[in-house]
Amino acid sequence: MPDAQPIAPALILRDRDAPFRRPVQSAAAQILELIDRRRPSLVTLDVFDTTLWRPCRTPSDLFSLVGDHFERRGVLKLGLGAASFGVARRQAEHVLRMEARRRMASTEIGLAAIYERLLPMFMLHAQDVASLVSVEVAVEQEALQPDITAQRVLEGLRSRGLPYAYVSDTYFTAAELAQLLRAADPTVTLDAIVSSHDEGLGKSLGLIAVAAQRFGALPTDVLHIGDNHDADVRGAKRIGATPVHVPQCRDIAAGTFNGEIQVARLLGVAWEEAPVRCGIDALRRQVWHETIGLQGKAELADELGLLTVGPLLAGFAEWTLREAVAAGIDTLLCLTREGLFLAELLNLFAERLDIPVRATPFLTSRAVTYPTLFSSLDVTEFEAYFFGRRTPMSASTFLTRIGAPETVTEVPHGLRHLPIRRGDPAGAQILGFLAGSKRVQAAVAAWAERTRTDLARYLARIGAEAKLGRESRAAFVDLGWTTRSQTVLRNALRHIGGPEVSIGFYLATDEAAGAETALGTLSRGFLFEMGAPRAECRVTLRCKEILEQVCSADVGSVEGYDAEGGVIFGVAAAAGPQHRFLAELRGRVRDFCKVYLDQVERHADRSAAWSLSLMVPALRLLLGRLTVVPSADELKLIGDWVHDENNGSTASETICDPYFIELVRYATPRQIHRLPIYWVFGLLQLARPHAFDSVIAQSRGAAVQGDDIWQAARLHLIAAGVIVEDLGVDYSFASDGVAISHATFHHAGPLALHWVNYGDEPGVRVERVLVARRDALTGEMTRSVHLLPAEILGGEAGPDGAVIVAPGGSVSVLLPLHPGPCETSLILCLRRLLH
Repeated sequence: MPDAQPIAPALILRDRDAPFRRPVQSAAAQILELIDRRRPSLVTLDVFDTTLWRPCRTPSDLFSLVGDHFERRGVLKLGLGAASFGVARRQAEHVLRMEARRRMASTEIGLAAIYERLLPMFMLHAQDVASLVSVEVAVEQEALQPDITAQRVLEGLRSRGLPYAYVSDTYFTAAELAQLLRAADPTVTLDAIVSSHDEGLGKSLGLIAVAAQRFGALPTDVLHIGDNHDADVRGAKRIGATPVHVPQCRDIAAGTFNGEIQVARLLGVAWEEAPVRCGIDALRRQVWHETIGLQGKAELADELGLLTVGPLLAGFAEWTLREAVAAGIDTLLCLTREGLFLAELLNLFAERLDIPVRATPFLTSRAVTYPTLFSSLDVTEFEAYFFGRRTPMSASTFLTRIGAPETVTEVPHGLRHLPIRRGDPAGAQILGFLAGSKRVQAAVAAWAERTRTDLARYLARIGAEAKLGRESRAAFVDLGWTTRSQTVLRNALRHIGGPEVSIGFYLATDEAAGAETALGTLSRGFLFEMGAPRAECRVTLRCKEILEQVCSADVGSVEGYDAEGGVIFGVAAAAGPQHRFLAELRGRVRDFCKVYLDQVERHADRSAAWSLSLMVPALRLLLGRLTVVPSADELKLIGDWVHDENNGSTASETICDPYFIELVRYATPRQIHRLPIYWVFGLLQLARPHAFDSVIAQSRGAAVQGDDIWQAARLHLIAAGVIVEDLGVDYSFASDGVAISHATFHHAGPLALHWVNYGDEPGVRVERVLVARRDALTGEMTRSVHLLPAEILGGEAGPDGAVIVAPGGSVSVLLPLHPGPCETSLILCLRRLLH
């Protein structure tokens, strides 16, 4: 390509040292600075800000964890299980609180009273209530861990000689709270714990003042640290104490938190009622406080990098290294331009965790690996090349690309510029001509050999830099998804005598990876493996391109290699603002990883619990929140991102292209579900929010009733007054009365088009006309949206520019001329007339 240029891999991540907004202080440092300014006589802390949920493998309700303990001990009656116990435990507490409220008493009932109500579930006697209570306390103690911010504040208080106390609105007694605090503060005494259960009032009613009195301090001389606006902030202010609000995850970014709950509901995952939630909230809160501090509203790059993308990529890096060690892998080859960032993160984790695995970018793309498919030059190899593309290619374009345009004469004239698609008889015929021509075979063989030579030269350079020898055990690393590229690259390496790479590690693999496994490609998926769990995977991975953009450096796709084995990148299609935001976002991902690793090292004695790689159910929902229910700011920002197609194509389009916005506005949910568009759920949110649930259901495999009411229509293609092609363009109304009638056809020269409505409705309004044209010679795509159909349709227009077509009526379509052969897609966006 004329605009492509070689760039040394070491120079690519120039956004690595870009200036990011960093807080001057962590949350702990800010709190200690405030303490130094106010010089309080007493500092009080909420118990459950001092200890946070410990990470675990599944989204867990604490009471279900307690029930699981009872179930394993066999003390529940009649086969009652953990989930049933969890429901009963919550209800018993609720009933007792309501009874206390009716008596005008304190609502802080104790665990003993709760378990008295639950005794009918147990094969035990009343005198065993204390042992039951001890089980819940022990389970909760095991589920908690020290909060980093609180630990650093406590260290500061001790060094300053300031007294401190713990206050808590809870059903636990002070003695039970002391047990829960043991890991966070081994020296804590009962005198330093004030419980609402013991005192009969909560923080909002004066519990902090009780603590002040116990320590001989005036309430106005108390500084209270807590996470609850009503109890901690307002409760402190009511007695004149100074509050310090340390926000929970839900307060840090309410939109992100609520979006995760929403996507969990859509996917049928119990999440909202699971306060432990794999510990992901506690972890993100701690990283946020270390990175951002206690400042107010953060920027979108902060929220995405620290709350969503950071945890996803950190968990993937940790899991990949663990799997590599288990498989005896010492070298990780990180594929495509995304591999630049992934290799950086993997090496950061390997160095900090002292793992003997080295990652190196292996900068490939389909444009430089798919040509190596050709060896026997049979039809199967041509099919693998042509059908592995998002955008279909014609024989003329292909032969020009390989440097042999003169051999196009081997294909009949009428077929030379037709796009070659799977399932199209004409496409199969064209591939037969290509595979059967000795001239074409010779040109393709020479092209494939040149590509292998270039790849071998690059591999030698990478091998020298990464010290990759024949004895090295290497694995591929990539985001995903079908693992087809791994199959192709593995075969290419065999051709050029490269190392045998036996396995690939991916953020996620979809169902197509199963087919590649059947071809001998061994791969592992972190979040999803071969599309399982299926329903979650089919919904969540509907916009994989977002993460691809996040991990891509400020370069175009890999176009080839130069004579020294240097990488030649195409020109990046995206604009400057997109690159600047993504550079900042990657910086926040780095911040997340570094702070997370600090915490892993700090909790080395409990390292198994401190593992994002074990939080897969939570991380799936983080990804689903981004791809399925983005915030309004994310939708606007990401929707404008440009995604380049790669695979030797210069085509690119925005994630939420205006053309597809209108298409989604009028298609039925079944059609929307099948559209090959980048971000179906983002487009739905912009154009058709009321169809969102139907598309979700279809993505999960459910059948949706009430749509697809069929109507007949035809499109006549007329040349020199004669119908040369008669296409079926039947349309189906969705339940909200909209439909699309569409056809794709190939032509050269002027055509007259005539759309005929054979439907039996009173008529239809044509409200939009969408036209997409792909030049058969250059492959360049142009799309246009005609909001006033009268501009392009020959028919009587209403005041809004719509054209009404009665049953049996027709309209002419006035397409602008195209200078050469092209493929045209015509879509009429319709709305049913009311009776």
